Amino acid sequence: MTAELVDQAWPFVTAALGAYGANVLTRVQDQAAEGTADWGRQILQRVFGTRPADESPPAAIDRAAADLSDQEAVESLRGRIGQLLEADPELATEVQTMVHQAGQIASGQGQVNAQSYGNSQQNNQGQGIFQVTNSARPER
Repeated sequence: MTAELVDQAWPFVTAALGAYGANVLTRVQDQAAEGTADWGRQILQRVFGTRPADESPPAAIDRAAADLSDQEAVESLRGRIGQLLEADPELATEVQTMVHQAGQIASGQGQVNAQSYGNSQQNNQGQGIFQVTNSARPER
């Protein structure tokens, strides 16, 4: 169960490390941050706690943030997250809820109702972005 939860949280964690680096535990909500990175920041802060800017992050975060392609560093961080979740079932439940909420938002669940009139055309560009053009159709 814990390894599966770490797997589910991992895309959010790596997005946060990519966006914030080792400062992920010192950052407050960033309105400009992509949703995935912000969820990852929240998950890491819940697991490891927040830190003042002048305090070093845990070594596992520092190493993984320095180079996400370093498999040893990545596995060390994944292992540490797993240990902390295993040791605290309540924390694991909270992180599971966060991952579920993040997944719902990231997958763009929802409903869109659109109507087109006259010569207008609509097409979904993905993730809630629509392009609407109003042009005359060629005569047939």
